[in-house]
Amino acid sequence: MHRGMCWPVGKAERKFAGVTHVDVTGFTRAKADDVNALSARLRRQPHGAGYYPNPLDPDPAAARHCVEHLKKVIVAAEKLGLKT
Repeated sequence: MHRGMCWPVGKAERKFAGVTHVDVTGFTRAKADDVNALSARLRRQPHGAGYYPNPLDPDPAAARHCVEHLKKVIVAAEKLGLKT
């Protein structure tokens, strides 16, 4: 089992940040089906969706960005059938 990283697509600004295995922006049921089909073919069942921002960033805009993207990760995890 593995965790699919779901950082926003873009440049990594710190170590280990910025890895995007699953782009959750505009994530649909069809995209979830594609991810699950690929996972089955590769025999790599995901067990979680990873995104580790700092929603308590002292910069209000940065904190809002983290929270808004985290909401997308949560919705995508549900569509993927993930429990964690």
